[in-house]
Parts: sequence; C-alpha cells; structure tokens
Amino acid sequence: MFELKELDVARVRWQAGHHLFFTYIQSLIVICTRLLKNVEAGRLDAAREDIDRATYMLWGVSVVFKYTGSFSQAAYDGYVRPNMFEASEGFSGMWAHDHDYLVKKILNKLKPIFKDPPQELVPAIQKFRQAFAIMYDSHKYVCERFEGDEPSLLMGEEAQKSAGDMIEKFKQNRLRVLGVNGAKNPTPKSDQNPKPETRNPKPETNNMKFVRFAWNGAIHEGVYEDGVVKKGTVHYSPDDIMFLPPVDHVGKAIGVALGFAKHAKELKLDIPDYPILFHKMPHTMIGHKANIIVPPGLDYMHYECELVAVIGRSCRKVKASEALDYVRGYTVGNECTVRDFVTNYFRPPIKAKGFDTFGPCGPWLVSADEIDPTNVELKTYVNGELRQHGNTSGLRHSVAELIEYVSEFMTLQPGDMLWTGTPEGISHIYPGDTVVCEVEGIGQLENTLIAE
Repeated sequence: MFELKELDVARVRWQAGHHLFFTYIQSLIVICTRLLKNVEAGRLDAAREDIDRATYMLWGVSVVFKYTGSFSQAAYDGYVRPNMFEASEGFSGMWAHDHDYLVKKILNKLKPIFKDPPQELVPAIQKFRQAFAIMYDSHKYVCERFEGDEPSLLMGEEAQKSAGDMIEKFKQNRLRVLGVNGAKNPTPKSDQNPKPETRNPKPETNNMKFVRFAWNGAIHEGVYEDGVVKKGTVHYSPDDIMFLPPVDHVGKAIGVALGFAKHAKELKLDIPDYPILFHKMPHTMIGHKANIIVPPGLDYMHYECELVAVIGRSCRKVKASEALDYVRGYTVGNECTVRDFVTNYFRPPIKAKGFDTFGPCGPWLVSADEIDPTNVELKTYVNGELRQHGNTSGLRHSVAELIEYVSEFMTLQPGDMLWTGTPEGISHIYPGDTVVCEVEGIGQLENTLIAE
C-alpha cells in the first residue's frame, strides 16, 4: 500500500504540469508570431534571438512532460488512473487535444521559415528542430503511461483510444518538424468566418475558444467546439453549464470612454486627442447567459458592445509596434451604462457602469493570433433586432496604441483587461429584453435583463 503523500505528489505534478504546459505553449505562439514579423522585416538578429527563446521554451516543455509523467507504479495505479479519467473527467484527454491543436498552430506559423530559411538563421533553426523533436518524445512518454493499460471501468475505452491516437499524431508531427521526407502536412482549417445573412445570426468560427464554466458545484475549464464544451473526453451541453467570465483573475480592467469618434458625436460630446480611461470594476462581470439586474427608477440604460483585450504577459512602457505580443486573447464585452449618472458630477462614470452585473463578458476567450483587432465587426441585437453595427477600424486608438498609452504609466499584468469602446448606435433597454453582443471571429454574448 502506498502513502497518501505519494498520491499528493502525483496530483500536484499532474495539475501543475497542465498549467505550466499552457504557459509555455501560449508564450511560444507569441514568440513565433513575432519571429515571423522580424524575418519579414529583415531584422535577422532579432529573429535569431526569438528562435533561441523558443528553443529554451521547448526544453522547458520537455521537462514539464517528464516531470508530469514520472510517477511510481503505485501512485499511477492509485491516483492518476482513477482520478484523471474518472473524477477529473478526462483531464489528460483535454491536454492531448489542446496540445495537438496548439502545436499545429506553431508549426503552421513557422512553415515559411522552415521551407526556405535565411542562411543566417539555419544553425538556430536546427537547434529548434532538435528541441521540438525531444519535446514530442517527452510527451509520447506521458501518453504511453495510459496506452499501456487495458480498458477498464477506471479508464474508459474512449480515453485510452485518445491517448493512442495522439501518439500517432506526435509521430507524424515529429517527422514534419525534423524535415523528414514523406511526412504529411495536415491541412489547416480555414480562418474565414461566414458572413451573417440573417437577423441575430450565430456564426461559427474555427478559432480555439477557451471556456470557464461551473458544473456540479465546481469550476472547470474547457474548449467550445462542434456545439459542445469539451473537457478532455467529457462533453457538456452549453444548456447544462453556467458560463463564467473567461478570465479567472482580473487584477485591473481599464475601460475606454468614447473610444469611437462617431459614438462621441451621437452623444454630442467633445473629445481630447488622448484616450479617456476609467476603471471597469471586476465585481460587475458576469458570464454568457447570466441575467443583468436593472435597478429601479432609471431613465436611460443602454448596452455597449466592445472588443475586450486580455493581457497575457506583464508589460511596462511597451511601444505600439510590439504591444500586441503581450495580448493573451480577446473576448466580447457588454459595457452596460446608465446615462442618468454620466454627468460632470459623476466622472469617471463609476456609478453609471459600476452596478453589479453591468459587465457581461464572454462567452469564451479566443487566442490573440486568431483575431485582427484593427478590423472586426461589432454588432448588438436587442430581442433579435439589429441596433448597433460598427468596426474596430473606427476606434480612435487601436488596441496596440491603448496598451502603449496605459503601460506608459502603469504595469499591465496577466489577466488585466482593456475594454476598448463601443461604436455608435446605443439605445434604451428594459427589463425583459435580451441583448446579444457579437464580435466577428469570437462569437455572441447573450444576456437577459431582469428587474431588481
């Protein structure tokens, strides 16, 4: 019989490994995106530094995999098998699924460089290839811990098959990254989003959608795909879960008032050249499908559909040209506002925008490289009627410019949010109304108003 301490070590290794993996991989995507920009601009010294950073990150991922999978047989049989595939509902399957998707994104980004690299970068790229191959071997080691067992009540056949399938995918990608002839390149999904043709549409995109949700008394993280929320091998109907704000810890949320010049014009307000900022309080935030509670006695309450940027890395005094490298992802926000309290006596508009439930956001987070924040459509529907329509190309200050401006005087930390502003087209909303805010490439955030 094994000691409880050994099981605790197994649990900590497994859960910590998952979070470290995502930290490393998301950072790799950011580095590889910047690497391509540096190569295209002819900044080969900077590109070489990016490749070196990415190589070090790959070594880190390899260590995480080895650390995570290094259980004694007793701890594996006593904790990992029963808990990770039963109590944790396919936790490892989710890891494998997300790993495959994210690694393919990295490979697709690097494909132009691998195919025809500048001569100055060849030595660094060779080291990168070797580190990538070692990473796959390390992950294969973890997955083989599961593939080796016979199907049982503790480890379902679906979970076992998932682990086996992933090993085959790893083999193919390992050949691909080493440049071995005969390896097939998987065809990436199209990034084209279908154009809405009907009122209050529900467009589907191929973007990776990371979801936080509550189910059965606990908070979970998963991926929305094919109309269901997936956590490893366990699938949840969106109707059976409670969507939560997509960021689990918001230290700061910075709002931008009058972010669109046309919105200022419809309100007949003068605006300065610099961004007008205020604090968006985290206590206001609710998730997709949650109710917005309307206080009594209001004269004019309205919606504000916004693109919300979520910071992924700590930054201070960054230039706009590099600012987007620090963005983790984007979500949809509805900046509910009571204009009764937007006067010179209520500036900044903390009360006007600070009621509980006045900050719906979600329904998920889409990774930064999936979205062009300078050109996405924003739409708001009330009870199915299109009332607001704009494009982020009309922002007075782009996301990158806002990050440069804000980081000049404060440090932005992972999880911090920038609510970038709403276009023209606001209108009165009332208890009983259903408001749908849509951001192209992300999805639709739906909330219903109820009286307090």
